[in-house]
Amino acid sequence: MRDRIHWTVGIALASVVALMQPLAAAAQTQMPPMVVPTVPDYRKACDAGSMSSCDKLGDLYSEGKDVTKNPVTAVSYYRKACNGGDMKGCADLGEMYLEGYGVTQDNTAALSYFRKACDGRNMLGCDSVGTMYQEGRAVTKNFSTALTYYRDACEGGYMASCHRLGDIYGGNEMFLIGENHPDEDGPKAVYYYRKACDGNYADGCVRLAGLYESGDLVPRDNAKARQFYQKACKLGEHNSCNALKKM
Repeated sequence: MRDRIHWTVGIALASVVALMQPLAAAAQTQMPPMVVPTVPDYRKACDAGSMSSCDKLGDLYSEGKDVTKNPVTAVSYYRKACNGGDMKGCADLGEMYLEGYGVTQDNTAALSYFRKACDGRNMLGCDSVGTMYQEGRAVTKNFSTALTYYRDACEGGYMASCHRLGDIYGGNEMFLIGENHPDEDGPKAVYYYRKACDGNYADGCVRLAGLYESGDLVPRDNAKARQFYQKACKLGEHNSCNALKKM
């Protein structure tokens, strides 16, 4: 908020300068530039006991970002992170076992690490346990149990799980694997897509817009369809930007 200063003729120039000095100093004061950690920084932090840094190194080696891609080294860092109590490291390690990337493929080991991550309240781990039950990997296929894990992950803030639940209740066939899957349920599909969209998960906004535009499972409402396409577009989902132009 700017102060309104009333000048008078009798103010000496020296007083004006003195008055303005704090403002000039404030204008020149800037936040220091953000320092982006380097690979050596992460190594040093990991060696010093920062397990999240170990997990980050796993990501870098897995993706080949700023280092030569080396999935075996990635596994070693994920394992160190997990053993040190970083639950994302456990989830990432489970993914490596699931994909057989940098380690021999092993569904049982993958499930074990996913469970450990989920028990430690890492929602990616919970979502992954749900997928294992849905697909029957290392466990007996059980859609009801899968739904329980998906709901837990969604309510815990993992928006991809909310989107997945929207797909399940919205009748997306690729998710209707196995027996005892739920019937289509428009209100539940809208609830979970809306939750994903509110969490800035663009695909949730797209699905929600599509439901309102088509009138499938919910009454047709072009105003709401436009609203959710607009949000998806702002989140960078370019197909939604094109859909808006056609409405």
